[in-house]
Amino acid sequence: MNQKYLLLLCIFLLTSIQSYSQEGNSDDPGIWTPEDIIAREAMRSVSFSPAGDMLVWTKGRQLKKKDRFVSDIYLTKLNRKKDGKFVTVRLTTGEENNSNPLFSKDGQYVYFLSSREKSNKLWRLNLEGGEAEKVKEFKNGISTIRWQDANTLLFVSSDGKSLYEQELEKIKDNVLVVEDSLHWRARNVYAYDLKKKTITKVTNLKKPIGFYNVSRDGKWLIYSMQRSRSFGADAQQDPFYYLQNMMTGEVKEILKGRGYPIGGVQFSGDHKGFYFQSSEGSDPEWNGAGIRKVYYYEIASDTYKEVDLKWDMGASGGYIVAGNDIVVALSNKTYYRLAYYKKRGMKWSKLPFDL
Repeated sequence: MNQKYLLLLCIFLLTSIQSYSQEGNSDDPGIWTPEDIIAREAMRSVSFSPAGDMLVWTKGRQLKKKDRFVSDIYLTKLNRKKDGKFVTVRLTTGEENNSNPLFSKDGQYVYFLSSREKSNKLWRLNLEGGEAEKVKEFKNGISTIRWQDANTLLFVSSDGKSLYEQELEKIKDNVLVVEDSLHWRARNVYAYDLKKKTITKVTNLKKPIGFYNVSRDGKWLIYSMQRSRSFGADAQQDPFYYLQNMMTGEVKEILKGRGYPIGGVQFSGDHKGFYFQSSEGSDPEWNGAGIRKVYYYEIASDTYKEVDLKWDMGASGGYIVAGNDIVVALSNKTYYRLAYYKKRGMKWSKLPFDL
């Protein structure tokens, strides 16, 4: 399957319109009811197989009787069609929440996280058939899994419960502690070696990690550290950002004094830098609502530059990296439009992109 076709499919998945349940109270399926909005469905956590012939993704499902939502994993075969559509198979059923699916590097398994058995386990499914298989249990939790290489899986977890938390559990009441900044448990990135069955701590943060991503060659790790419990509410105390060389262990703080938080980090295909997005208003002190911009950070020079989108309304929030280039979903009032930006050095030329 050629790269252009895969790119078009990526963009379709990236910008796919959310479907919704028609089990609401309205007799007109074109009118959204409150029930439709609550039960709307969306494709998430899309991951391509190494050969590019399959993808796994998740879709939420409402359990009305239990008043909650769960997520199921689906497999789409891009080399098979039926009735004009790609063949899609649902891999998980039941009332568990299944998330974060990733293909193994040989394309034989799908690794994923699940709430089944009420424990912190890593699971995998053999695509040749059979039940889900437990890989390992992580007593301190596991979330946000990503591949560093064919045998090393990165994940987020903690060092375990503090003495304070252990004593708190002995108290027989239903008090829920929130925004306890004095006993804020750190969360870090860890590496699990599937062959040796060993766990190694990768980062050494004193507060919870925000996001992280790793370059495809496994050499570079970027991550953020939260600084405030109330950042989501008061937009103060922006996170710190770090770049770590996974070969040498060297860590350095980057993007100092930006004034606006970043997100949506994706490394370029040559591993020499990464793209990121940032919503920026008129005053960094009151950051929150604003226009969304796209930037590129170059590792060698420790500098970043705004990608000139040549579009006054900025990005809509969705983009995808294609090699070293980038396809951006641009804000267009209540809609969006796509544009392809060709990277040449530290400059980008805008090309039309029509589906």
